[in-house]
Amino acid sequence: MLITGLSDDSGKLTDRGPAAQAGMKPEDVVVEFDGKKILSVQDLRLAVANTSPGRKAKVKVVRHGEEKELEVAVAERKLEDQEGEKGAFSFEEKEEQPKPEIGLRFDTVPARMAQELNIAGGAIVEEVKPGSLAEEAGLASPDQGWDTDIIVSANGKPINAAQDLFNLIKNLKTGETTVLKFLRVRRNPGASSPATTFYTSITKP
Repeated sequence: MLITGLSDDSGKLTDRGPAAQAGMKPEDVVVEFDGKKILSVQDLRLAVANTSPGRKAKVKVVRHGEEKELEVAVAERKLEDQEGEKGAFSFEEKEEQPKPEIGLRFDTVPARMAQELNIAGGAIVEEVKPGSLAEEAGLASPDQGWDTDIIVSANGKPINAAQDLFNLIKNLKTGETTVLKFLRVRRNPGASSPATTFYTSITKP
């Protein structure tokens, strides 16, 4: 599960909460919490909920392609935070099954586009297969009329061409996660609508 921000025990975004104090950083990918494998946000929420407040838990994260083990003190959750999640889960909700493939087709970003965006290069997304890990990660499929995504780094390493991304994903072992930084370019860009930066992650099946 990709960490995009850190908060305190009341849910307020801050760099002084228990996770931040333990050394956790945005762009970290949580892969294990207190010995339990983490594959989704729901996995992490349940693991934390089943841990007694005040207890320290071992948390494994992947940062720029390297696995690190941290120790986080679990704080007691505030009532308003708990109420905010009412209805988030139900017994009728089906357990999500792992997606069978990455389902991503990409090519090197055209030189003219790279120059317009003021980037060294990147891997431009050409197709995202429905139901794939790439779609689950939120990458856009321009062939279906969506905006264009350009992947510019993976696990903290620059992606200047499609071959860079291909080699990195190819060398990942099953179960390893890559954090992708990408630019989303609007279909009809204007002077007041620059490309927006996003982060996501994909775990190799």
